[in-house]
Amino acid sequence: PGTRVLSYPGLGEDLAPLPGRPDPAGWFARPDAVVLWSSGTTGRPKGIVKSGAAVRDNTERTIAGMGYRSGDVLAPLLPFSHQYGLSVILLWWLSGSTLVVTPYQRLDRAVALAAAHGVTAVDAAPSTYHALLGLVRRRPAVRPGLDGVRIWGVGGAPLDKPLAEAFRAALGRPLLDGYGLSELGNVALATPGRPVGCGRPLPGVRVRVRAPGGRLAAPGEPGEIEVLSPGLMAGYLTGEGELTPVDREAWYRTGDLGRLDEDGNLHVTGRHHAVHRLGHTLFPESLERKAESCGRQVKVVAVRDPRRGHALHFFVADPEAGASLDWRRRMAPHLAEFEQPNAVHVVDRFPVNPNGKVDTAALRELIGTGDRHALTGAG
Repeated sequence: PGTRVLSYPGLGEDLAPLPGRPDPAGWFARPDAVVLWSSGTTGRPKGIVKSGAAVRDNTERTIAGMGYRSGDVLAPLLPFSHQYGLSVILLWWLSGSTLVVTPYQRLDRAVALAAAHGVTAVDAAPSTYHALLGLVRRRPAVRPGLDGVRIWGVGGAPLDKPLAEAFRAALGRPLLDGYGLSELGNVALATPGRPVGCGRPLPGVRVRVRAPGGRLAAPGEPGEIEVLSPGLMAGYLTGEGELTPVDREAWYRTGDLGRLDEDGNLHVTGRHHAVHRLGHTLFPESLERKAESCGRQVKVVAVRDPRRGHALHFFVADPEAGASLDWRRRMAPHLAEFEQPNAVHVVDRFPVNPNGKVDTAALRELIGTGDRHALTGAG
């Protein structure tokens, strides 16, 4: 009762009297304009409260940094309930560009719509680009319809090197990586003119890297990424729905590892989650980057082990279901002796959560159930 229902056949007529772009002034003035929920990949999801002013500021800096213009046609292949997808909606809203909403989980239809509407900018998670690359390889006829895309944005999860190289070879343009968090919005973005790492920080956003021991890292030296940005959240929601505020004038410790190169480009290596194994301190994300020299996307799941400290389970995404022993041999030269996997598991593709990130909890469950491709007993 009291709810207006729009039927699909009459949708165009029903929406005709509505203005094309509603006035967002009241929404941008709210201190609680957005409540986002973290993906929960590293723990329980948290409610993140952001003011409309912070959201607008970050969106405008993104438009300026990337060079979006009113003539662009955007096609986000993303869910809109999370930071990345929502940011593209707001970008469309403020840039005056055109938005094409596609069924991103039906990639063949999404690509056909993108071609029909002359899309110039696409945003998606790495898992979607893996699928898109497979579609282009199976159906080369769809490739020319994507020639007008000048921005291929990627985010939501780390971009692996094999995907980046294969995509550029197949589509002729680079995937433009970016770095952002729900708590901060966009932080750094690679651009068509500078497709290096995650690019430089957005205008007015400052990034520094803190080396182990607390000192500031030198260019090229890895450490924890810290950010000072007007786009910082107001705070987190408590279990009772109250706001726990943060100091918006302080540097925000992201918990992510990365480095700044000599030209100020940010390179992100992963979460600041060290594991200890046989007396060595290891970072799973760093192991993944090394192992991916084998030519496939790799995820590392560390499981507590009373004897070793942690056992390392390497997952390889291989649609052809190659033998785990073969993949172990391919990865071995790229890893030190103390970094070698305790088990290698081969899967057709990685499970992903609704935010497009690899679902590590699902991979952890596979370790418990076992599969016919698992090889155990090394290390």
